[in-house]
Amino acid sequence: MLSQKELQELIIYRFIDAYVDLYGELNVHVITKQFHIHRATASAILTKYKKEKPSNLTYDLSKKRYVKGFTFEKIFLGKESSFSYLNAVELLYSVEKK
Repeated sequence: MLSQKELQELIIYRFIDAYVDLYGELNVHVITKQFHIHRATASAILTKYKKEKPSNLTYDLSKKRYVKGFTFEKIFLGKESSFSYLNAVELLYSVEKK
């Protein structure tokens, strides 16, 4: 059984797969904003993600973000719909605006 930390990391790994699949790029700010976590935590999770398949993301210095690699594949999300996953994450992690 996964610990709470491992489960959160898996959710974020799948989020990275889905977000990059749909938008073609990602930076740490996107993760911190969506999941309400510290920048250092998001950066560490992104570093672990990149170790799984380094060719999935390439850092673009001029854009200051990671861009989708030519051989990108969803390693954590598999065949699940990226759009559906992002919608589910938005429902679970969104903050009510008052």
